[in-house]
Amino acid sequence: MNTWVKYTDDFNKAYPDTEITLLSVLSKRFKEETVVQMLIAAKKIPSMENLAVKIQAKQTKLWLSAGKSPADVFALLRLNYMYEGNTLFSSPLFIAWVKYTEEYRMINFGSEFTIIGSMKKYFNMEILATMILNASKKTSTSSIAKRLETELLREWSITLQTPGQVFTSLHLPARYSLLEHPLFPLWSKYVTYFSEVEPSFKVTLLSQLRKIFGESNLSKVLVRAQKVPKTKQIATELLDEQLSVWLSQLKDPVAVYKLLRVEGAATNDANRLLYVKYVKDYVYGAE
Repeated sequence: MNTWVKYTDDFNKAYPDTEITLLSVLSKRFKEETVVQMLIAAKKIPSMENLAVKIQAKQTKLWLSAGKSPADVFALLRLNYMYEGNTLFSSPLFIAWVKYTEEYRMINFGSEFTIIGSMKKYFNMEILATMILNASKKTSTSSIAKRLETELLREWSITLQTPGQVFTSLHLPARYSLLEHPLFPLWSKYVTYFSEVEPSFKVTLLSQLRKIFGESNLSKVLVRAQKVPKTKQIATELLDEQLSVWLSQLKDPVAVYKLLRVEGAATNDANRLLYVKYVKDYVYGAE
């Protein structure tokens, strides 16, 4: 880059009425994403850092004055081709783009200009959510992943997405193994988030699952999930909640016996114990 600096200085001295900038020289010679990469690399060299910062500031100013949206710059930097191999969030180009998005949003408002609002123009929700999930597992990208997850929940809420619509957009399977799906915890978080910002809808995770499976099939889903180590806790919590709902409805213990599939279960089986608890609460509640 020192060569380019000397070239522009010499040119401006020889032709003072036709001033050129290093940024204009670099932009004519290289693609914009290459220029950004060069500036990022230059900032790591002490002798070049100040110059690189100034040039990058000029580039940002040019993009802003040209009205380039975060989505435009995302494509300009070819970030939409970096999702394979989970390399996007660790890329210096992505970090530079996030900073541009922040500057852009200081003078332009709207959910379409957020990080998530811009990225969803290039990735569907399932891919985007999976990228965030994978990034959360790495120390180097866990911080940005946490931020993006929060923004994703907010994005769904701002765009008035119901839990049912988000369930569909994430392509979650309405199967007995649902609770084992990698994206189920994210959807579960949104159900909680939605219930907090829209309390009038009276949404709970249990009520949403009941809509998806129906009461009988949901019991089978939860009974199955209770036998899987990583879903045992959430399944047990949901079954406890289900018992409370049945108690409030005074559901016949015979029906609950069938729903919990108690027949043939061992004495210490979790569902048999749940059933025993239900009968006890049912009897005492009826007195």
